[in-house]
Amino acid sequence: MQQTRKFPRIILHSYAQLIDSNNKTQIFIYDFSQMGIGFVCSKSIPPKTFISVIYKNEQGLFIRMKSYVKHSRLIKGNNFFVGAQFIAIESKSDRAA
Repeated sequence: MQQTRKFPRIILHSYAQLIDSNNKTQIFIYDFSQMGIGFVCSKSIPPKTFISVIYKNEQGLFIRMKSYVKHSRLIKGNNFFVGAQFIAIESKSDRAA
């Protein structure tokens, strides 16, 4: 199978926070790349929705990324697998929001 992604995905399996409409939800990051993220969450997020994702990077900083939902599908356990493209870094901090 030919690789169609410009940037390789790294399987991450870690937790982060999703912020949409000022609501925070814990998410499970499945994979991560330079340009986007795949994650599992407990609610449906429609494509074309703008969200923020806060995660802890390898230097221990909390990064808040503005992101754009590209796809969302129902998976087992009434959870959703969401793919989002990064747009911009909103903030970096040594403390969680």
